[in-house]
Amino acid sequence: MGVNRKLRTLGVSLCWLAALCSALAVAQEKGDHSDADCEPIYDAEKTSKFDFVGLSGAYSLDDYAGAEIGQIWVEPLPVFDESDPDENNFLYRLLNKIHILTRTDVVSGQLLFKSGDRLDVDTLRESERILRKNSYLIDARIVPLRQCDGKIDLLVVTRDIWTLEPGVKFSHSDGASKVGLELSDNNIFGTGNQVSVAYNKDDDRSSVDYMFGSNHLFGTRLKTQVQYGDTSDGETKLFSLERPFYALDSRWAAGGDLHEDSVVDKIKDEGDEVNAYRHESNLYNLYFGLSDGLRRDFANRWYVGITREEDNFSAVDATRSGTPQDRALTYPWVAYERVENLFATYRNLDFIETTEDVSLGKNIYVKLGYGGDFLGNDRTQWRFNGQYSDAYSFGEHHLFFVGAHLDGYWDTEDSRLENSLIGADLSYVHLTDDQHRWFFGFKADLGDNLDQDKELTLDDEFGLRGYPGGFERGDRRFLASIERRFYSTTHVFNLFRLGNVAFIDMGRAWESGDSEAPPVLFDIGLGMRLISSKARTGNVIHLDFAIPINERNKVDAFQWTLKVYDSF
Repeated sequence: MGVNRKLRTLGVSLCWLAALCSALAVAQEKGDHSDADCEPIYDAEKTSKFDFVGLSGAYSLDDYAGAEIGQIWVEPLPVFDESDPDENNFLYRLLNKIHILTRTDVVSGQLLFKSGDRLDVDTLRESERILRKNSYLIDARIVPLRQCDGKIDLLVVTRDIWTLEPGVKFSHSDGASKVGLELSDNNIFGTGNQVSVAYNKDDDRSSVDYMFGSNHLFGTRLKTQVQYGDTSDGETKLFSLERPFYALDSRWAAGGDLHEDSVVDKIKDEGDEVNAYRHESNLYNLYFGLSDGLRRDFANRWYVGITREEDNFSAVDATRSGTPQDRALTYPWVAYERVENLFATYRNLDFIETTEDVSLGKNIYVKLGYGGDFLGNDRTQWRFNGQYSDAYSFGEHHLFFVGAHLDGYWDTEDSRLENSLIGADLSYVHLTDDQHRWFFGFKADLGDNLDQDKELTLDDEFGLRGYPGGFERGDRRFLASIERRFYSTTHVFNLFRLGNVAFIDMGRAWESGDSEAPPVLFDIGLGMRLISSKARTGNVIHLDFAIPINERNKVDAFQWTLKVYDSF
């Protein structure tokens, strides 16, 4: 009995000690000053934390630039706002209870500042952009909370979305349908890590895919993705691990990745399959990067690396006109990147009623590699790649985007370009009012000595919505589109937002020098856009109905497409 009494006494003492330590830790976290010593800045009665637009407008960080940062408070908000009568019901309250909020250390670990730093507005705004890139957060804001002893306490507010998604998937494009089952979570246990298992099936293939990903592995700046897909016509393997330039002022980066894929490529012309073959593609890459950080609104970055590319082709039963020649190249390379620190936030561009971070600065990336016989290559080639983007904002109603890209090979033995591509992308958005936009887009690509698997077609991002994918192909293509977009304020069950679009497309793909080149194609149509406000950030469901204007005898009277894209 005496021993038991002593054990109980010891247990009680330990409990009291643990409680005392916990209280001291909380007191230390809250700071050495009392609330009476502080001047409140944020007023919860004036601005709801769920009102992210209002938070930015009501509290200016510029007023406190240069002040020392005191305490940093992180407050993840739930999926549903229970102070909103439309979301304060049994079902939404239950979902809030089931949902595991993003851990505060996951949020704070991504911030670019800490207590004791001098408040730099650009650094705080960049931290907001980093947080908003996460697929498990719908928005993020940093506001001044209170002023204590000359220091500024900051409040970091984020809002979660629903990330656990068991569901059925369906899409329809080019006259074929695709169905699937998926179980995924983009924020498992609030850690920001992603896991998914999916089964997909269409007329050509079926697959089972497994994926794990993290943008901050084990609470570090490491980014990783592991994926395996078992398909009816091959398999896919993907592994990447890198420490990227996570911020404009980051000084180094390093990483590597491998991607192995085996599928049956089906080549179509005027909607009909004209050839098919097995395509095994492997990519292995290692790199290291250095930077002198952010200097005069620009970050300059230099990279060195080595890459191995392999493309192997073999015949299948449906092969009709041979296969492309196998390609392989190992090459060391150097690259240079220049990023301008010029960003703005908009709403109702690519999404509906969502804060969108838009780069308005010049961004340049150029890469040059050399694969000689000293690395075991059977041919000597230069490998080049480049991208350029810029944007211009004129007043409150005009946005103009400019882009260019370059990719390919120079064969030193034949003194010619091979599988090379140069292209441009121009677009203009007229911000008529908060709900209406005019969009004008133009894209063009020029290819040189393209193998059949590299030929340019009118599908994917170059899709003419009134024609099946691959209707025209060659080494030249262009697409022009005019859209009248409407972003509705309707919020269906406070879960979905709706949009509509009327469009005209014009495009063509052809072979240079072909005297019987196909005609320019036209279509007109209407579409609906559906975006979840509580799940799957970055996904926009497109339902489009389009009527072809010419070549009508070769296609259906109209085309309808149901797919998921990453923009309006």
